[in-house]
Amino acid sequence: MSPKYPGAKFVHGHHLKLKEYQRKPYPAILNICKFCSKQFISKKHHRLEATYCSRECTINARRNGDDLICVYCKSIFHVALNIIKRENRKYCSRSCRSAGEKKDSVERGAPGHYLKNAYRVYEKKCYDCGLLDERVIVVHHIDGNRKNGAISNLIPVCHNCHCIRHIELSGNNRLPSFRR
Repeated sequence: MSPKYPGAKFVHGHHLKLKEYQRKPYPAILNICKFCSKQFISKKHHRLEATYCSRECTINARRNGDDLICVYCKSIFHVALNIIKRENRKYCSRSCRSAGEKKDSVERGAPGHYLKNAYRVYEKKCYDCGLLDERVIVVHHIDGNRKNGAISNLIPVCHNCHCIRHIELSGNNRLPSFRR
């Protein structure tokens, strides 16, 4: 078979082996990374728009937000900008949050957690009569104020002793002599 145009040096696609018919390599383009300022050779298909030298630099450059310190474990963690605007982050993970909130609730005597706080500090037994049945133990506020969840104001007692303590708080004198 003859070549398609006069003066050609090929037959049936063998012309690709000749240097003058092969593609010329693209010249290497040196770019400077906008994140770490290193020089790098950009790839052929990203020659003009390559702005970062690696995937890590791309990710770190696009991170917006702030690095915060966990209140509980003191480690550094990153919070995105949209989350910072929405909520106040103090903890790096859910486990740190639950452990930190347990610690805080015991220390400040939060009123909503007085039962858990009392059972962390005291045994589950009645401190008046010594009953060890966990099913009938309740937590009594010594001063009668349910909003005062301080550990010094809480004491676990059974239902009977709890009723007697509330009768004493109301000033009723019809109690047996051994309970006064």
